[in-house]
Amino acid sequence: MGRVSFNAASQLIALGAVLGLQTIYLFFVARHLGPTDFGWFSFSWSIVQVLLVVGDLGLHNTAIREISPDPAESLRSSEQLLWLKLRLSLALAAFPLLLGFAMGMQPGVHLALAVFGIGMLFQSLSIAINILFQANGRLYLASLNIALLFAVQFVLGLTLIALGGGLAALAAAYAVAAFVALCCNLFLFRRLVHPLRWTRPPSDWRDCLRSSLPVGLSNIFQAAGSRLTIWLLVFLVTPAEAGVFAAAFRLPAALNNVPLGVLGAVLPVFASHQADPKAIRPLVAKALVVLEVFAVVVGAFLGLLAGPLIALIYGPQYTSSVACLRILAWCLVPSFSSLVFQHILLSQNRLVVLLPWLTGGGVLLSLGLCLWLVPEMGATGASWAVLLTELGLTTAYAFLGGRFLLGRSWIGDRETVT
Repeated sequence: MGRVSFNAASQLIALGAVLGLQTIYLFFVARHLGPTDFGWFSFSWSIVQVLLVVGDLGLHNTAIREISPDPAESLRSSEQLLWLKLRLSLALAAFPLLLGFAMGMQPGVHLALAVFGIGMLFQSLSIAINILFQANGRLYLASLNIALLFAVQFVLGLTLIALGGGLAALAAAYAVAAFVALCCNLFLFRRLVHPLRWTRPPSDWRDCLRSSLPVGLSNIFQAAGSRLTIWLLVFLVTPAEAGVFAAAFRLPAALNNVPLGVLGAVLPVFASHQADPKAIRPLVAKALVVLEVFAVVVGAFLGLLAGPLIALIYGPQYTSSVACLRILAWCLVPSFSSLVFQHILLSQNRLVVLLPWLTGGGVLLSLGLCLWLVPEMGATGASWAVLLTELGLTTAYAFLGGRFLLGRSWIGDRETVT
């Protein structure tokens, strides 16, 4: 438990640093670019985030569950993950460039998408090594690497803004930062864990993909669903309206790193107790209480001070974001609970198959709400769609996760009661 606490604390400290850096960084980016270009920046960044999840394909969760204390088995699982990640990431890196061609985007946006794709390749590989650090009980090193990436992006991005750089220059800052983070991760993993080989194909890589697919599909649906509103705002309304929404959405979305930091440390503990809800109930209860108290306090703070916060961070160009933030602030309450129960399902080999159905349903719910609300209400409608989707997903996750904790989830072919 001591190592879990240390890893969780290091993760929270690192994510707190990242949150601070990103908030200040976006303060300058949003003011420098203005709502329209900031809308394109948010659109490009959302594409990168979805591609990072597609490149995961559930392999990260599989690695955490399968990394063994045995050095030889750990090496095999690590090389399997990296071999698959390298090929998936290379295949996806060209997607932003092809998207720019297909959509006939203006040259500046097209170039930025292409450079963001290169950065995505580097970050995807770096994240894979972070997962291996986590699986080997060294989450603190992964936390440091995340902080390093955003610190380099922060310094380089602000330098380019001071020199008058635009959208493509900010994409380049991200690509360089991701490359630096990857190089540092490769060096530390080789020195502190074990050497890695990237070229030898593992004999059972197809089995690994098949077992990872439920989580992979779930993550893809979840990532697409959370960015769907920005995409629809760009194409159904205007990029400027997407920028207004993104400015407000960024604050509560960044705070989701808090439960992710805590739950990233306890996920290996959950996974070590397969089909044994009694062993994890106390840890789940503590996580729920702490995270929900935090969510209510911070949600109230963001909602009550939405006007001054938007004015301070983004300036008068983003006055319309105030109404969005007052709605989105309350997404923290259902979102934090949802993440706790989601990690319970993630940790259990027999329950992960449920995740694609839940997250796929969330995408459909979000799409329906956005198509109903966005054309008439713009960014405000998108904010309501996000809140209602979070409430629906949390209800589903809590029902299934709660059944497992009560010993009434379906394990294998029959229901068990503990």
